[in-house]
This record gives sequence, C-alpha cells and structure tokens, in this order.
Amino acid sequence: MNIGCILFGILFIIGGSWFSMGNAYTHLRAWQEMPEKQRQSIRIRPLCRNIGGMIVLCGCIFVAGGIFKLCGRPSFLFLMVLWMISAGIDIWMIEKSGRYLMQ
Repeated sequence: MNIGCILFGILFIIGGSWFSMGNAYTHLRAWQEMPEKQRQSIRIRPLCRNIGGMIVLCGCIFVAGGIFKLCGRPSFLFLMVLWMISAGIDIWMIEKSGRYLMQ
C-alpha cells in the first residue's frame, strides 16, 4: 500500500467533488478577471461538473494505484497516460462543441 498515492488520490477526489458541485470556480483568478459579458455567455455548472469529474477520475486512479501497489509501476503509468489523453480530448471537445456556451 502506497500512502502517498492514496493521499494524493483523496485530495484529488475532494477537490474534484468540490469543483463539480460548483463551489470552486469562483476562487479561480481567471474567472475573477473575466469580463462580466463573457462570464454570462458560459454555462458554468455543466462545465464544472465535467472538469470536476475528470479530476475525480484522476483521484480514483491514484487511490487504486496506492491500494493495489501500482504506483511507480508501468500499469499506473499506462493508466495516467490514458487519463491525460482523455483529458486532452475532453478539453478539445469543450472548446470545439458549443455545449457550454449560452445560445
């Protein structure tokens, strides 16, 4: 059991859950400095759920890696690379689809 991996996983799960509940985005500097007109054009709740879900997924990989002694092993690295690829695709989809913009 790798305690460091489990602790990071728990932190990611807590942070991702907080973000997905819609409470964390107001603390982001980018959100605070964004013009009001631009803020109003974004559907922030579904976007927060999406991003929070990706952070929680990362946390779950860390917790599983810590419990099953995968941290530092090729299987953990493979899972994290898959997560990074899926996060990149998610970001690309957020930008290309108009799903999170007010119509």
